[in-house]
Amino acid sequence: MTASSADNTIISEFFLALLEGTGWYSVDYSMAEPMTWGKGKGCEFLNTKCIKSDKTPSFPDHFCMPLESQACTLTYSGYAYCGHGLEVTDSSLPAAFNYFGNNIIVADQFSDNCPYYIPITQAVCEKS
Repeated sequence: MTASSADNTIISEFFLALLEGTGWYSVDYSMAEPMTWGKGKGCEFLNTKCIKSDKTPSFPDHFCMPLESQACTLTYSGYAYCGHGLEVTDSSLPAAFNYFGNNIIVADQFSDNCPYYIPITQAVCEKS
């Protein structure tokens, strides 16, 4: 589950448990799909800033720099730009999320301003 549009959307065990927990649904857990975002990263993935003070990603397989660089998405399901849509700035951006020092806001407003590769095409993308 995510608050924003994402490529490679899945139905995770967590999402099925949430539906079941409402009491309105019976779920089939065999239909759950594997969740790759943050997999195997532990609590550090949640408790560490995505961009370090030297402007490098804490988890380069999930977050990206430099902004507007190009690569494949995490799941190789599309070609992508890092933080796509960077013409927006906000002077009220909290200092904790001003990773780039110039109040730039990445496209996904729900990502705590963490840049990741946002797909621009839906196609198989291979590592180069």
